[in-house]
Amino acid sequence: MKRGLVLCALVVVGALLAAVGAAQQTPSAASIQVDKVRDNLYVLRGGGGNTAAFITANGVTLVDAKLPGWGKPILEKLKEITEKPVTTIINTHTHFDHVGGNVEFPATVDVVTHENTANLMREMRPVTGGPEQPNVFKEQNWFPTCWG
Repeated sequence: MKRGLVLCALVVVGALLAAVGAAQQTPSAASIQVDKVRDNLYVLRGGGGNTAAFITANGVTLVDAKLPGWGKPILEKLKEITEKPVTTIINTHTHFDHVGGNVEFPATVDVVTHENTANLMREMRPVTGGPEQPNVFKEQNWFPTCWG
C-alpha cells in the first residue's frame, strides 16, 4: 500500500514539474516537434501537453491548444504542414496546459467541449497542487461555446 502511494506521489510531482518546465519554455514554432501519424493526422509536441492536428477537407481540427502563449506558435507550425485554416478546437478538459492557447486563435474557430468543461473554463480554477495561472479567458473576455 505504501509503495503504491509513494509511486503515485512521485508520478504527480513529476507531472507538475514537467508542466512548470513547459510553462517556462519560450513559446515558438521552432520549439514544437511534429510527429506525422497519418497523411492527415499529426501530433504537435512541446510547450506543455500534446496537440493533435487532424486535417480535413474543410480545415484543421485541433485537440487541445497548450499553455497560454502557444496559440500563435501552433498556427505558425501548422503553416509548415498545410495551408488550410484551423476551423475547430476540441478541448479535452480544463487544465491550463490544454486550453490556455485557445484565446490566440481567430474568433472564427469553433471551440468544442463538454458543457462542464466550458463552465470550468469560465472559472479557470488552479489545478490542485499546480502553479497559479492567470485566467486568460477573463483577461481576454473570451468564453467558449460548447457542444457537449
